[in-house]
Amino acid sequence: MALNKTPFHLGMEIRRILLKEVGDIAISVLDTQCEKMGIKPNSIEVSHLTTLSGLITNAIKPTIGYDRATKVGKEIQKYKVLAELEELKMPKSEYEAKRQINALVNMGNICITIGEWDEALDYYRKALNNIKNMKYPVKEGEIYRQIGHIYKRRSSWDDAVKNFMKGMLLARQISDHMGLSDAERGLGYVNWRRGRYDEAMVHFEKSLEYAKKIGRDDTIGTTLIEFGLVHSDIGKLDDAINYYHDSIEYLVRAKEYHQVARAYNNLGDTYLQREEYPKAVEYFQKCIEYGEKIKHDMMIAWGLFNTAEAQAKSGKPDEAIKNCEKAIPILEKLDDRIGLYAVHRNLGVAHKVKKNWEEAEENFKKSQKVVDELNSPFNIAHLYFEWGHLYKEKGDKKKAKEIFTKAIDIFDKLGAEKFSERTQKALDTL
Repeated sequence: MALNKTPFHLGMEIRRILLKEVGDIAISVLDTQCEKMGIKPNSIEVSHLTTLSGLITNAIKPTIGYDRATKVGKEIQKYKVLAELEELKMPKSEYEAKRQINALVNMGNICITIGEWDEALDYYRKALNNIKNMKYPVKEGEIYRQIGHIYKRRSSWDDAVKNFMKGMLLARQISDHMGLSDAERGLGYVNWRRGRYDEAMVHFEKSLEYAKKIGRDDTIGTTLIEFGLVHSDIGKLDDAINYYHDSIEYLVRAKEYHQVARAYNNLGDTYLQREEYPKAVEYFQKCIEYGEKIKHDMMIAWGLFNTAEAQAKSGKPDEAIKNCEKAIPILEKLDDRIGLYAVHRNLGVAHKVKKNWEEAEENFKKSQKVVDELNSPFNIAHLYFEWGHLYKEKGDKKKAKEIFTKAIDIFDKLGAEKFSERTQKALDTL
C-alpha cells in the first residue's frame, strides 16, 4: 500500500473506508468524530489517526457490529503505521532498526485483525529478515507466535506447532511469562483439535501456570475455557461445566465479553451433550446476548446454529432450520470453517428429524467436505455419529453400522469414552 500522507488524501482515504462499510452515513460519521477532536476532515494529520480510529470504531459499532467496526478502525490505523515505515525506510541506528521491526509487526497484527492473513505473513517475514543481525528475542518470539496463530486458524497444524515452538524457546530465554503462556496455549489448542487430549492438557496447564504468575485475569479465564473444551470432548462433563463457570468469573472481571460469550456457548454445548435441551438453549441465548452486546458476529452465529441443534433434537426442526439459515451468511462472510462444518451438520440433523432424507444427506456431505480439510478427528467422528442416525432412521442398517463403526474407531483413538459409549449404544440397537 503506497502512502500519500497529505491531510486531504488521508481524509479522502478514511471517507473511502467508511463508505465501503457504512454507506451514506460515512460523511456524517467522519464529520462528527473530527468535530470532537477539533479538526476538519480535510486537515487530518497522521498524528490524529490513533485517536480518530478509536472514535470512529465506537461510533459505528452499534450500526455495523463489532467485527466490521474493528476492521474499519484497523484499516485507518494502517496509515499511521505506513507513515512510520516510510520514515524508517533506511534506519540509521539500532534504535531505529527496532522501531522499524516494531512497525512491521504492528502492520502484521493489524492485518490479522482484519483477516488479511497472507499480508500479515509478509510483514512478519520482513520483520524476521530485518531482525537477523540483532538480538531482539521478545519481538522475535512474538512474531513466531503470531505466525503460529495464523497457521492455527488455517488448520495447518504442523506449521503452527513449528512456529509456536520457536516462539516458546525465545520466550523462555528471557523469562517472558506472557509469551510462554501464549505459546503453550497455542500448542494446547492444536493438540486439542487433533484429538491429542493428554498433550493438550499438559500445554494448557503450563499456560495457566504462567498466566497466574503475571496475574492476567483475561488469560486465566481464556485458558480455563480450553480446559473445559478438553474435558467436554473426553466426556467429563461436570468438570467441563465447572471450568466454564470459573472462566466466566475471570472474564467478566477483565471485561473480555467476547470470551464470556464463548464460555456461555460452550456451557450450552455441554448441556446439549447431556441432552438437557432447555438448559442448552438458555446458555446459547446468553452467548447470543453477549455477542449482540458487543456486536460480535461470530458469537451470534455460533449461538444461532448451536441453538438450532438443541431445537432439532427437542422436536423443533423448523425453528432449527431458520436459525441455521440465519447463521450461514455470517459464517460465510467470516470464512469460519469450523462454524460452516457445524451449521451444515445441524441442518442435516434438522432435516433428518423432518424425514427430509435427501436434504439431510446433502447437508451432511457439505459438512464432511469442510471438515475433511480441517484435520479435526473429533468433529469428523461427531459428524459420523449424526450421519449414522440418518441411515438408522431410514432403515439402512448396513450403512448405519458402517458409519457408527467409523465414529467409534475415532472416538476410541481419541480417548473420548462417553462419545464412544453413546455411539456403541446406537449401534447395538440396529
